[in-house]
Amino acid sequence: MRLAVCRTEVRAGDMLLAYTDGVTDATGPEGVFGEGRLLEVIGRSEGRWAGLLDQVMEALALHTADAERHDDVTLLAVSRLSAPSGSQEGGRHACD
Repeated sequence: MRLAVCRTEVRAGDMLLAYTDGVTDATGPEGVFGEGRLLEVIGRSEGRWAGLLDQVMEALALHTADAERHDDVTLLAVSRLSAPSGSQEGGRHACD
């Protein structure tokens, strides 16, 4: 299997959210949590990133109720607060 290695610029105010499949595959009475529910939680945050991880974990807990988890749940959020002084922000994206 060949995977592409890509680069992109994270601009001031942007946030990168990485997650394992344990988040989207978490099962509850209504089925899997899925990307749709994750995107809904992100959308409700309205750019206020400080509490996003807690919001996702709370939504997962509500969705799974007392169901047993079969996978890890890992989230990583990185937010860029401002651009370095003197830098010019551009939309550079590249894949190898």
